[in-house]
Amino acid sequence: MMNWIKLVIAGCIIGVANIIPGVSGGTMAVILNIYDRLIHAISRFRKEWRRQIRFLGAIFIGAGIGIIAFSHMIKWLLERYPMQLNWFFIGLIIGSIPLILMKVRKKRDQVFNKIAVFLIFFAVMLYFASINRQADAGVVEKVMSLPLFLQLFVHAILASAAMILPGVSGSLVLVILGSYFTVLTAIAEMNLLLLIPVGLGVAVGIVGGSKLMAYALRRWEGITFSGIMGLVLGSIFTVYRAAGFSFNLGGFVSVLCMAAGAALALWFGQQAK
Repeated sequence: MMNWIKLVIAGCIIGVANIIPGVSGGTMAVILNIYDRLIHAISRFRKEWRRQIRFLGAIFIGAGIGIIAFSHMIKWLLERYPMQLNWFFIGLIIGSIPLILMKVRKKRDQVFNKIAVFLIFFAVMLYFASINRQADAGVVEKVMSLPLFLQLFVHAILASAAMILPGVSGSLVLVILGSYFTVLTAIAEMNLLLLIPVGLGVAVGIVGGSKLMAYALRRWEGITFSGIMGLVLGSIFTVYRAAGFSFNLGGFVSVLCMAAGAALALWFGQQAK
């Protein structure tokens, strides 16, 4: 029972991370040391559903609780304390590095390939952090229509497939595509008509993305985690762009939040060994 509750809490953390632009639910899964198992469980669910239903049930229940229960709070924190919240997540990312490195070094072969893949994915994240993004500037759609249904369905597929990758934020993809505030408001207000295409798109994107990642982890585990390391490290710049920094009391609190996040991630890493 305690293990199930821990999985629900882990799912809650992943769910909360997924509603913050720039923060990756996949990174949280790596920090919590359930990424490999989660990818395997989703990609093999049809063949092993009796084995995986308890694990996935706990994760998705927790994610649902995190998204629904904390959407108002996250919206409030992003409006009032964006710097402190984002620096906490920067700390989580920094603290997760030793755990990912341990997985990269599990097999000490293909060193050149691992370095090359790391640099490529790190450069990709730097590029996305540097480009000027057109956010949707708070535009919120609340009335369902066929074009909006299709838009939310397709955007949810792209965002959920992206969030399978550690370091890549599904919420940030929604910001880039222009649907973030519409989806966040629909969740906060429980607008079921708008949430139906989002839910369908998320299901399609997660299953498809998980199958691809499961194949990569089976064939090239060390190289895949090298790419994940590049994505995770590069995501620091994306989150920093959203966070910024001020040399005042708020900045001091942000440093404390970063230290707390790093300590929490390192603790999770120690539990994983």
